Amino acid sequence: DLIIPRGSRNLIDYVREKMKDASEKLEFEKANDLKSTLDALKSYSTRATVVNPKIADLDVFSIYANEHTAVVNYLKVIDGSVNQTDTVEYTKKLDEKNEEILQLSIVELRERYFSKSKEVIVPYPIKISNADFVSHVPKSGDKKKLLDLSYKNALYYFNEIQSQLLVNLEKKTAEPEVLRQAKEDLLLKKSP
Repeated sequence: DLIIPRGSRNLIDYVREKMKDASEKLEFEKANDLKSTLDALKSYSTRATVVNPKIADLDVFSIYANEHTAVVNYLKVIDGSVNQTDTVEYTKKLDEKNEEILQLSIVELRERYFSKSKEVIVPYPIKISNADFVSHVPKSGDKKKLLDLSYKNALYYFNEIQSQLLVNLEKKTAEPEVLRQAKEDLLLKKSP
């Protein structure tokens, strides 16, 4: 019969209310346990908060791309904390623009994570028909910090992809040890 409301702020208020109820009913041990829970929640909430807790429900999208690959990062922010994140890689088609990829990924990721946020932060203006949200391009403040964080995540993921491709390429082009040893032992100019 315990229903916990969404978001850490609501949870803190909920536990505070239960603590008051317990103390009014002279259930001091229960109230003390709830106070300990409340202190732990406050401590966690303070550490987990990235931006102003008044930023209640917000989606943040950014993109980093070259001519072949695009990486889109998604952040779900609730009560000032990053609640969920995902980074998706796309292989670009001929003449496909970053704006198109971003639009498609916004729709896809919002559906995947059942997002009902009424505000979406993006790096540049976008138009999505039948959108149930408003998009903004922040210039400064906490929302700009979130957009920058999302962009850094996308860039990091992109660099990881490039590093992995380089490692795989080096593995394919590296001469296997057995062939190198055979070439050396048989005094051959080329690998067998």
